[in-house]
Amino acid sequence: VNDATALIWNHTFSATLLNQARANAAGWRWNEVTSNPQEPFGLPQDNIDNIGSANMGNAYFGAPGPSNLDQWTYSYNDVLTKVIGKQNIKMGGDWTRLYYLNNPIYASRPAFNFHNLWDFANDAPFHESGTFDHSSGLPFANREDNRTSIWGFFVQDDYKIKPNLTINAGLRWSYFAPYFSRENNLDVVQFGAGSAALTGMNIRVGGNLATADKNNWGPQIGFSWQPLSSQGKAVLRGGFGINYNQNEIAILANGFGNPPNAVNASFNCGYPYTTNPSCAGNGILYQTATSPNSIFGYPPNPAAITTFSSANLPLTGTTGVTAFPAHMRTITNYHYSLEADYQLPFSTVASLGYDGSELRHLLVQNIWNAVAAQAGIAQNPVVNFIDYYENAGNGNDNAMVATLNHNFDHHFQAEAMYTWGKAMDENSGPYSEDPYPYDIHAAYGRSDYNVANAFKLFGLWQPVFFSGHSAAEKIAGGWTLSGIWNVDSGFPWNPTYGTNGVYMQGTYYSLRPASLMKGYGTSTANKNF
Repeated sequence: VNDATALIWNHTFSATLLNQARANAAGWRWNEVTSNPQEPFGLPQDNIDNIGSANMGNAYFGAPGPSNLDQWTYSYNDVLTKVIGKQNIKMGGDWTRLYYLNNPIYASRPAFNFHNLWDFANDAPFHESGTFDHSSGLPFANREDNRTSIWGFFVQDDYKIKPNLTINAGLRWSYFAPYFSRENNLDVVQFGAGSAALTGMNIRVGGNLATADKNNWGPQIGFSWQPLSSQGKAVLRGGFGINYNQNEIAILANGFGNPPNAVNASFNCGYPYTTNPSCAGNGILYQTATSPNSIFGYPPNPAAITTFSSANLPLTGTTGVTAFPAHMRTITNYHYSLEADYQLPFSTVASLGYDGSELRHLLVQNIWNAVAAQAGIAQNPVVNFIDYYENAGNGNDNAMVATLNHNFDHHFQAEAMYTWGKAMDENSGPYSEDPYPYDIHAAYGRSDYNVANAFKLFGLWQPVFFSGHSAAEKIAGGWTLSGIWNVDSGFPWNPTYGTNGVYMQGTYYSLRPASLMKGYGTSTANKNF
């Protein structure tokens, strides 16, 4: 279900003073449990490794999911516009409130693994995994109703200094408030100091996920100039600015499975099975819910009941956690551009421009156990996996754009565009992990989306078969024929080779080659690396 509503109020104080206020509410939601009462969510999800000689991979029995999402955005902004002679001044502010339901309801159903169909028929799984309440052992979702806010204030001045010269200057301050939960149940990982970063680790319950940057000042300046000698046929435009962006909420919400509120437990029946064919004492509890259609009726697993130390880490066994820095930076974009346009005959405009940007504080993901291992920092024997996100990545993008545009004339419009560019970064996406996590700058190279050369040709034709306003034109006319042709040099790729685990067991199973051999040409054969 999608909902959206807006309320706009414009008030003219005078011929030179105008105020616009706007309030918005938009959201979308679904609940696959309530909308699918017929689904057998009360039967566990069963994964079978092999059927005969066939490896089943990710095949499983049981209904998928389910999910429960409910996200709303409430915003208000107010802009005051004042005209003073040749200046058009705007100032105002905006506030946005984000509501994010983090309810991984699928975690309320445990999952099981079977070696083959025979074990499945005999209700004999060798593995169980799930998210459990630490005090009762009940499978549960650890619901969080997450909240955050965005504030912004700005002032902007468009100043027509001369008939052929306009300057635009402005300043904006942005603040992305800390992320928190209405239930005050965030489980926040806190690292120890120095060499005790892992051995001194503890988990704080409640409060904000991290502190936020407040020094987010974004100046903007631009110009538009028409040389008098061009007789209005040429214009030069350019600008520079600093923009800010929030961290992705879906990433900030990844800590829902941290202890102590939740326990991500797994239980295994040890090999060889002949010594314990019933898998007794391994903590596996293979049962259905009280109703085949209810995901909330699974029995508690006593083996999942966990007691914690003063650091909120398990006293027995191991756990994995998702962690963030105590202070998170704001993603920053420095952007700049310069463009020249010239009016040619036959209603055609030629443009040559440059667009560039520098990105700072991009989110980077890594396994921090591997970072600690490479740095010689002692591991915490209780925490065997740390999924870590930090604002440490950089990137840049530079491009020349040449365009030839034939404006709509004689029922025809066409545009040809060539782009020559280069995009470099240390992380092309928030979930991509580089195999060298101890040195983020080692990942610097062409972006996954880098395209060095791209050409686009677009055309639109609206023929007139019957002149005038005849009945035939009204009935059979009004046709439009258009097309787009794109060609580019393609995306880059990363050669890798497999290993048996790098830095420590269970982390990073691939590396990049050290270098390219001389004379490799265009070949991608293994011998050239």
